[in-house]
Amino acid sequence: MNITSSAFMLAGRPTEKLLGSLALGPKSGGDILRQQALREYAYTVSALGDGWEALVEAFKRGDSILNPHNTEYFGAGGSGIVQQPLPWKPVHGVWDIVENAWKMANYRTIVGLPTRSLGAVDEFFKMLRYRAVVQAEAAAKANAMGLVGDDLRGHVSREMEKAIDPATGRALNAGALQEAQVSTFQQELLQGTAGATIQQVRSRHPVLTFVLPFVKTPINVLRYGWKMTPGLNLVQKEFREAIFGSKGPEAKAQAIGQMALGSTFMGLAAALALDGKITGAGPSDPNLRRELAATGWQPYAYVLEADDGSKRYVPIGRLDPAGMAFSMVANLVEIMRNDPHGDHGTAERGIGALGLALAKNFTDRTFLLNLHQALQALSDPGARGERYLGSIAGNTIPLSSAIRGLNPDPYLREARSFIDTMMKNLPGYSETLAPSRDAFGDPVWKRIGMSTTSEADIVEAEHTRIILETGGGIGRPDPKFEGVDLRDIALKSGRQAYDRFQELAGHPPGAKSLKTALAELIRSDTYQDLPDGEAGVKGTRLNAIGRIVGKYREAGKKALIRENPELRDLLKARQREARSAYLKSKEERTQKSPGAKALRNALRPRH
Repeated sequence: MNITSSAFMLAGRPTEKLLGSLALGPKSGGDILRQQALREYAYTVSALGDGWEALVEAFKRGDSILNPHNTEYFGAGGSGIVQQPLPWKPVHGVWDIVENAWKMANYRTIVGLPTRSLGAVDEFFKMLRYRAVVQAEAAAKANAMGLVGDDLRGHVSREMEKAIDPATGRALNAGALQEAQVSTFQQELLQGTAGATIQQVRSRHPVLTFVLPFVKTPINVLRYGWKMTPGLNLVQKEFREAIFGSKGPEAKAQAIGQMALGSTFMGLAAALALDGKITGAGPSDPNLRRELAATGWQPYAYVLEADDGSKRYVPIGRLDPAGMAFSMVANLVEIMRNDPHGDHGTAERGIGALGLALAKNFTDRTFLLNLHQALQALSDPGARGERYLGSIAGNTIPLSSAIRGLNPDPYLREARSFIDTMMKNLPGYSETLAPSRDAFGDPVWKRIGMSTTSEADIVEAEHTRIILETGGGIGRPDPKFEGVDLRDIALKSGRQAYDRFQELAGHPPGAKSLKTALAELIRSDTYQDLPDGEAGVKGTRLNAIGRIVGKYREAGKKALIRENPELRDLLKARQREARSAYLKSKEERTQKSPGAKALRNALRPRH
């Protein structure tokens, strides 16, 4: 999110100013703001070299150059490591590179490398925006004074020199620094807001860093996305003050530009969503969302369809704050499409759909994932809590993200215990875990990179359509069989019983695969004549699919027991235990309760 969002803001902020200036008359400074906005584009490009130098220096220092000790990525957030200056030696040869690498090869530096890199990239964009604003303002003033040519360029150069401390490199122009911080979402949170309260609580309780690694950045992103949502932005006090002119003409121009850009984005998103070009949040059932993800589908993504029917999903959530407008409209269209008639009036249904779309839009943001997982772990401290702690422990492994990407294991893996969750991405260890499998018994491929591809598979395509259009679908088989959790049983072959059962249910020995059988069904004229509907209603497409899946899974259970006699003995033992418990309970109830004959005698009227 850091690079794409900052890049968007780098172009978006002058665009907002330009659009807003068109609505302001010359008396309100519209002409000057328009000239300034246009110059900001040019000065941004000319500052690329300075931005790169700032990136390198910030990386080595472990702190911001323009505004030291005020960038969240260089603090203790994220990795929990406070960044220290690197013992960097000027490079004059190969041995200098080796020496620098050796000095930096310690736990603190390696663990803090991702956030140090984020901070350095943040400084790059901050420097570009700072220099562009300072020089554009200076050029606008020089133009007002009638300066041209070398005189104008000299004035701009002198103003730029005044704006940076020659000894430390710190920013001296408060207004331009504030603009640079807004462009990278590093401005201070407003006092009295919920965001500022959360930030204070986390600073008092450092352990919350694991749950909320960053606070200032994501909250500023959310607030900016709010400003770009027409109608809802008027609820925000900061935006109202800006658009009604309380904060000056430049802030008013920015607010008008935010309204204009937000309206444009939402209109475009509506057209794309109605045409099926962008996806919404998907079903609320986590099992069905997992089935969609197994095909390559992604929530909040732009869909590129190839000639062969395959689809590539490019996530738009990383384009926040603009991505928030796209995803909210995609949610709204998805909700209205899945419930075209509704149970209430049009207005009431529209308001309800808008509220649900907003809720999904905020809860599905990637930067709130840690908080969501922590709350889930608290609601189920057993299984979920253990996996959550294992995930945190796995993230403390140096270069864990790089290791995950370089792991040659092609499949996603199931992890239930603390150790398995922590180590599931490590090369060599991951292959010892059972692979994740989809509803059809096939292992789920690991997908690396921002975009994902969904192959042209008729069964997966139809299942995806059913899930998205009806909210129903086929999930993975129940791991419990005759009171026994197959995930807890290791067969003599060393494989997990549930993994083998899923494989047999999708690929029975000596028979066509489940996908092949379903493909034949879906291609048939009979299936094409069936309507959509719930799985429990006979005569619907999902019911027809479910019947075949059920037969294959029953056959898979029988094949699993035939293959593994030890499993049959275990199941029989469990059945005997259940039978004994039933008889014991029945006997105790009979002894405590009066017999039927005695009960009738007691109830017979007496004369």
